[in-house]
Amino acid sequence: MSPTKDRLNDLKKIQNGEVSVLLGVGASDKQTTDINTTLTRVDKIRENIEIIRHNTLVSDSIFQSNSFKLTAELQDQIDSLFQSTTTASYKINKQLKEFENELDKIIEKSSAKYRINQTQYNTLKGDFRKALAESSSSLEIHRNNRKNVLKKCLKLVHEEADDEQLEALLDSNKLDVFTENHLVTTEEARRQLHDIEERHEELLKIEKNLEEVMGLFVTIATLVDQQQELVDRVEFHASSATDYVEQGTHQLKKTIRSKKKWNKRKFYFIIAIIILLLIIIIILCL
Repeated sequence: MSPTKDRLNDLKKIQNGEVSVLLGVGASDKQTTDINTTLTRVDKIRENIEIIRHNTLVSDSIFQSNSFKLTAELQDQIDSLFQSTTTASYKINKQLKEFENELDKIIEKSSAKYRINQTQYNTLKGDFRKALAESSSSLEIHRNNRKNVLKKCLKLVHEEADDEQLEALLDSNKLDVFTENHLVTTEEARRQLHDIEERHEELLKIEKNLEEVMGLFVTIATLVDQQQELVDRVEFHASSATDYVEQGTHQLKKTIRSKKKWNKRKFYFIIAIIILLLIIIIILCL
């Protein structure tokens, strides 16, 4: 069985409460305490991962229900959710680092304790990366939606501008220069420009949040990829070793069968020679 399958089975046993299966029937109090410590650590990390996922779902709901414009209250709620996501992410990052250090301290890498901790560590790191990816993807979708709405608003007051010019204007983060220089002659025009400025500020906040989440995501993704690369390498060598063992076993069985056949042939050959010699002796005696 490959190392990855071993860890998956370990994780299933832990989640099903089958710790005794891994530790053995005569597990000591210290082993039980170690397992409880690990599970407590896992629960704390998983709570923070669930915070990130919950924040993403709530943010999605707010953006989808208010696709045209966010009120100040909703914007504050979005900011609070993102701050919560950032705080949880840094906590998880720190907790995973502490978890990794505890793994390094375990001398016996083939022990049940090490396998249980490593299984949980790799699973949590993968879940963290997935949660950040979902948050990043959500922000990117809403950023693009907000950008399209803002471009349509700009088009109303700047009809001669094409999509490329509007895109450059938004990316320059100098929208206030455009609105200040635009001749405002009616109350409706003033309202439109004010809405444009508010939407632009909203867009900038989303982009800032997206950059921060992407930074966290890249950091964690790099760590996870490095870990997965190591797992894949170990699994490859383990698989190769298994293949060699199977090939060796097959070759050994083949050799044994060949030897048995040769021994039988040798026995029959000797019998044939003895019979032939007896016949010759009988003929000579006659």
